[in-house]
Amino acid sequence: MTNEPLPPYEPPSGPTPPSSAVPPPVTPPPSMPPLNPPPPPPPPGSPYEPAKGPGPGGRDNVQLYGIIGIVTAVACCGPLGILFGWLSMKEARERGGDQTLGKVGFWLGIAFTAISLLGALAWCAALAIGGSMSSNYHY
Repeated sequence: MTNEPLPPYEPPSGPTPPSSAVPPPVTPPPSMPPLNPPPPPPPPGSPYEPAKGPGPGGRDNVQLYGIIGIVTAVACCGPLGILFGWLSMKEARERGGDQTLGKVGFWLGIAFTAISLLGALAWCAALAIGGSMSSNYHY
């Protein structure tokens, strides 16, 4: 290997193109893939099919209303048991669920309301009879 300098560059000899010649077309570089590609389509049988259960923005209140109906009918207030039992049955019909808890709350509410009314009627009768038997006469 020798350290001799290279000869100077000489352009190739040949005909020179005229200045009005059209340059070859420029092909653009390939485009870049998008940064966030769209998601793939859902597979068949996906969770996008309508499902039974809570409606839009809501919970399934069938059991909740049924239990509240039973508890209120037995513990304190029969008419509330009727109300919550009816609400439970209505929601179960709309959603295609079981109406058992609603029916139990509804009928217990009716039964305890009837017992309460009969008890109140008996109490009023006892007061009326007892009050009429007492004597205010002092001999």
